[in-house]
Amino acid sequence: MHRQWSRGLALVIALGAGIITLGSFFVHQPILDQVSTWLVESGLIVAAFALLLGLLNVLLVHVRKIRERAPGWAYSLFLVSVVLVLLILGRPGTAGPNAPAVAFTFEYLLLPLQAAIFSLLAFFILAVAYQAVRATSWEMVLFLAAALIVVIGGSPLANIVPQLSVVKSFLLSVPVTAGSRGLLLGIALGVTATGLRLAFDGRRYFQ
Repeated sequence: MHRQWSRGLALVIALGAGIITLGSFFVHQPILDQVSTWLVESGLIVAAFALLLGLLNVLLVHVRKIRERAPGWAYSLFLVSVVLVLLILGRPGTAGPNAPAVAFTFEYLLLPLQAAIFSLLAFFILAVAYQAVRATSWEMVLFLAAALIVVIGGSPLANIVPQLSVVKSFLLSVPVTAGSRGLLLGIALGVTATGLRLAFDGRRYFQ
């Protein structure tokens, strides 16, 4: 009985918070806006604690991996070391994320690594193109051609062939934008459908 009561209470809280937050976008009432703002701020606090728990879980998993000398434990050691160093450098009482050492780490380590990873995109596209040479689907050929034009249009080669920049701008502003909006619309419909399933059959999700 107590377990069923707990499930029902969790369902009521979830539905109530969702309805109030969603309703504030359609009905502008001072009380409703205040309650919605409080719910959103409370959600941010819960998300912050969830992020902290996630960090602790990652540290525990990798510390266990280091202790057991599991395959790849050296990478775990590097990850744990970097996390601890950044936590010490950004500890309370300092500038936090704006501390010079933390800013140096992000600017000269994280950003170059991200740039290096994204620079591999061209090689992945070439690899996919090589695999698709034998493909007879015209959709795949069209997709690869558009991807290559966008990549080359953003490179210094676009200065040699100015038309590539024009075609790249057209692809990004028309087909890509239309596809992105379609994806966002699909995501919104999926979230709505999931919310309706949760509303009408919520007991399954709180068991």
